Amino acid sequence: MEVKKFKQFGNGAVYALVTSDGKIVETTDTFLPYYTIQAVGRRTNSLINPEYGSRKDRWMIGVSVSSGCPVGCKFCATGSKFYGHLTAEEMLEQINFIVDKNNISPNDSRQFKILFTRMGEPALNYEELCKAIEIVKQKYPFAAIGLSTIGIRNPALLRWLELSKKYSDIQLQFSLHTTSAEQRDDIIPLKNKLSFEDIREFGKKWTEVENNKRRKITLNFTILEDNEFSVQKLKSLFSEEHFFIKLSPLNENDITRKNNLKGLIKERNIG
Repeated sequence: MEVKKFKQFGNGAVYALVTSDGKIVETTDTFLPYYTIQAVGRRTNSLINPEYGSRKDRWMIGVSVSSGCPVGCKFCATGSKFYGHLTAEEMLEQINFIVDKNNISPNDSRQFKILFTRMGEPALNYEELCKAIEIVKQKYPFAAIGLSTIGIRNPALLRWLELSKKYSDIQLQFSLHTTSAEQRDDIIPLKNKLSFEDIREFGKKWTEVENNKRRKITLNFTILEDNEFSVQKLKSLFSEEHFFIKLSPLNENDITRKNNLKGLIKERNIG
């Protein structure tokens, strides 16, 4: 893959890469202090001090599963432009690109994590994604795998459930962003989504797997000023035994400005 452009920041960089057939993808290379692995117990992912740590602590590579995305979430910088799904080989090329750029082996990191969370909805390209995960786990058996989905009603979740039985450290996140089903449909305009109740039932199945007993599913909420976020609904829908709630700031971009969206959390990344 060739580099079209890139931007460096305090704890890593983001790259726009071009595949051999001309598709543009986004790949990230980031690191954090090791203590941030305890974000659930600390109830925050904020840094204790301005030190970012290094890739020998926690090293994370963010991988795209498609070029663009057909979903069209109202605050996503990808927008609704979709140029095609990526093959497993193209996903692995992104990982190899980042590993080869750094003078450190993933074997030397206390945690090495591959996040399929950049461009594209993983559940819409789950066949190639599962192939990529199998290859990653063979090459880096210690690698943690992160999957973030809007919760599509197709075989993807069952495939990931089977992978979690085979490999430890498969981490799953649902992006919900509101406790209102109607507002969720407005923010994430894809019709064949799982309902809140469906996600709750899947959470029970997930934590029945031995590898997942101590690994809750994350429910991510980018809270917008005009959208519902009801703690009472969360408590009635999702058990603490199966789910962890993550609150994220809105990443302002041209799409959020076009849709006049304002985030409720005012923290911003620095660097």
